[in-house]
Amino acid sequence: MNNDETLGTPMNNSNGGRSSQNSQHAEVLFQRGLGCYLNYNFTEAFHWLSLAANYEHPEAQWLVGRLLVTGDGCTKDVTKAVEYFKKAADQGVASAMFELSACYYEGEGVERNLDKFVQLLVAAAEAGYAPAAECLGMAYREGSGVEQDYVQAVKWFRIAAEKGLPESMYALSVRYELGQGVEQNTAERMQWLTKAAEAGHMIAQRRLGDTYNWGKGVPIDRSLGFYWCWKAANQGDAEACYLVGSSYQLGEGVEKDIDAAKSWLKKAADQDYTEAILRLSSILLCEKTQTAFNEAIQLLKRGTDLGDKECKHGLELLREIQDQRIPLEDLPGNL
Repeated sequence: MNNDETLGTPMNNSNGGRSSQNSQHAEVLFQRGLGCYLNYNFTEAFHWLSLAANYEHPEAQWLVGRLLVTGDGCTKDVTKAVEYFKKAADQGVASAMFELSACYYEGEGVERNLDKFVQLLVAAAEAGYAPAAECLGMAYREGSGVEQDYVQAVKWFRIAAEKGLPESMYALSVRYELGQGVEQNTAERMQWLTKAAEAGHMIAQRRLGDTYNWGKGVPIDRSLGFYWCWKAANQGDAEACYLVGSSYQLGEGVEKDIDAAKSWLKKAADQDYTEAILRLSSILLCEKTQTAFNEAIQLLKRGTDLGDKECKHGLELLREIQDQRIPLEDLPGNL
């Protein structure tokens, strides 16, 4: 018999429970499976982790459950995954409690049960699993599976935020902004918004930039406003791309640079952000060339197709200019 397969067969223990030798075998199997898992070799990972799970290795049971949910390296079987999650959760694995709570919420692999959903989330959160605390915050914020309760939402968002989760930092800043579950507090809002932005939260970065650009509870600082919008834009946020493009066009918070303005506005326009389509079209018209004019028409056609009334008006204006054969040098500087 192959030595690896021998490791996968737990030895009898007359005293009950796992023997010390079984525990050692389980850990060897688990580490081998974990290595495969981290290297995305899911077929091998499932094999070794399943063997470790036979020894009641809790983390192996959790990972086998995850693989069964996704179908990576095995045949997808959520019902069987639930069995593994339950075994791991019973041994105190908080991440398994979290996975199991999702199954109860969705009714996947088990009958939907919102009481167990909340019970397991609380247990996982109280065991220190930050994603569970964040999920509880979201549930109470939205009234999803529980009665909406902003005070409870703030409680759990704070726990997750203090453990370093950017989404909870941002959510907490919004609660302080809106006065939901806490009194409105600009200083607290800025503290958590800044932490979320510094942690790489894209929307927090853009909103922090907007806060400095317009002096929303803080002194206006266009340079800081540009910096944070630029950070969000580099993550692909359409509105941030628009704001960065506008800043380059107007020279606000950064040196004026029309080419850079066009580049960033195009990134926003490519995501169907209609304000960017309008602004970029106006810049192109200022170039007073046929190529730029034609590009502006194409942009405005796209904006019109998206249902934007200003784009439609601009497109009608440019078509009227075409029909009347107005010279390019006489084109309007804006729409």
